[in-house]
Amino acid sequence: MKSTERDIRAFCVGFYRNSKHALHVLDSLGWCDTFYCEQKAGDTGGMFGPVENLRKLDIDYKAYNVCLTFNDSTFEALVELERKCMHNNITIIGNQHGYDKSVIFIKDYTPNPYVKYWNAMGQYWLDRYKICLGKNPISNRWVSIGSLKADYLYKYYQWDKDSTNNKVLLLHEPDTDLAEKDPNPLKPTNQTKQVVKILKELNIDFDFKLHPSWPDFIANKDFIEMWKPEGCDYVNIDLHEMRKYNLVIGCYSTTLLEAAAMGIPVINIEFEYPKRLGSHWGPGEMKLFPRYAVNELKDVIFKHIEKPVKYNQEKLKYFLGPLGQVSENYHEFLAKDLDYPKAVLRQYYSEWKYKRIIAYIAYVVETKILKILIHKILRPTLKRLIMRLLPGIPGEHLLDEVGNLIKMRKRDLQNSIFKKLLAQND
Repeated sequence: MKSTERDIRAFCVGFYRNSKHALHVLDSLGWCDTFYCEQKAGDTGGMFGPVENLRKLDIDYKAYNVCLTFNDSTFEALVELERKCMHNNITIIGNQHGYDKSVIFIKDYTPNPYVKYWNAMGQYWLDRYKICLGKNPISNRWVSIGSLKADYLYKYYQWDKDSTNNKVLLLHEPDTDLAEKDPNPLKPTNQTKQVVKILKELNIDFDFKLHPSWPDFIANKDFIEMWKPEGCDYVNIDLHEMRKYNLVIGCYSTTLLEAAAMGIPVINIEFEYPKRLGSHWGPGEMKLFPRYAVNELKDVIFKHIEKPVKYNQEKLKYFLGPLGQVSENYHEFLAKDLDYPKAVLRQYYSEWKYKRIIAYIAYVVETKILKILIHKILRPTLKRLIMRLLPGIPGEHLLDEVGNLIKMRKRDLQNSIFKKLLAQND
């Protein structure tokens, strides 16, 4: 197929605090409008903007033919956005927003039925799909055009040693069991504590950067205060500002990959990365950047500050796509897909259309018909029954309490099922 001059009129809505990085990148493309759905007051960084704030954006859906999303999970505001796109014949492309532990964890909802494609950051993810699941990733509508964010950083923010501040940047991702009740957690805090101790012993000037979803060191669940090192300079900087550092150190993070895209020297600290259900820290295992046990850091850190290692460009491409060309390839992909909507999915196109219709019917049944049954028929009946059986107890209040209890237990039940699944695979 030849390239086309098709008019791409795309938009994207960011729902998380850290999605502002992606929106800034999309603004630079010239063919994508961006919107930000504000969180509720008091929400932590890892929580998404609510549906009422999405509606306040007053998006003119008829003005667009493509919607880009960067959310792996499904929540009310995102589902409403995607249904609006479906009603207005807007093609939705889901994009991998960060490094995921395993394709097995995300395969069932990436993409969800409303989304036509899920764009993985690099070929690595399509290969992992084949390894873990034994299937062609296109059967689940997975493609890899590349990371728009990494492409942007690669093009416009290359690292220059002569422009640095002679400091080290230490990245930290909090233990995910505490931060978000992850049943298969990543737990790098002990290693990060040791790195802090070593940097201080060596009198190396450094800044400490926590993942932007938790800028206040407060966990999403139960609002627990997470570990915060004492006597450190804390920074919450944009990705491109990492260029001013001599070296970036971290256990795991998408940000390590993005630092590598800018050519910033990285030291990857080894830690016990989960192995269950296909979990894999590919950039570390494949030595995209130098990787050491924490007790080796003293012996190598000055060497890497003085003589930075150059990155293997083919490995960068494998994890992040063809840097320097991703945005152009992306535009061309969209243009061709709008002209030839069945060309990429082929036999899976009709299957996707069917799944999307079924998902919408299920949504209507759940939100419209069941809501009428519950609120117009079942709830009043239960209220009268409670008042008859338990006189003196306000039926409406009791029903509300039961509803709140169900919502609280739903997440616990999901985690319990997931833990049993993990146990079966150990």
